[in-house]
Amino acid sequence: MLASGLEVLDEPKELVAFAAMYGGGMALGDHCGFYTAGLMIIGLASAGVPDGRAAAVKARKEFTDEWKKRWPLRCREIKEAQGAKKIAGNCGTLGADAGAILGPLIAPLAANPGRARFALKPKA
Repeated sequence: MLASGLEVLDEPKELVAFAAMYGGGMALGDHCGFYTAGLMIIGLASAGVPDGRAAAVKARKEFTDEWKKRWPLRCREIKEAQGAKKIAGNCGTLGADAGAILGPLIAPLAANPGRARFALKPKA
C-alpha cells in the first residue's frame, strides 16, 4: 500500500524505506500495517497543501470510518475474524481494498500544485 501510494503521489519508491519497520506488520498484532501505511500516505499527500492539516484530518476520518465498516483496526482481530470466517479474504485482498478506499481520498491532495515534494526524481 505504501509503495502504491508513493506511485500515486509521484514520489520515488525508495521513500518506502522510511517505513521499513512497518513492512509485513510490526509483529505486535496491533494496528494493521495497511491501515498505518494509509495514514502515512495521507500525511505525505497533504504536506504543503493549503489547509493541509485540516485536509489530512478529514481524509483520516473518512479512511478510518470506511475501514471500520469492513475490518477491525488491529491485526490480531483481523486474523481472528478471518479464521472465524467473519470476514472474507486475506491480507492481500485487504490491502487491495484499502488502496481502493484510499485512492479517492488522496487524489485531490495529490493533484494540488502546492503539495510538497520530498524527493526529486533523477533527471533523464
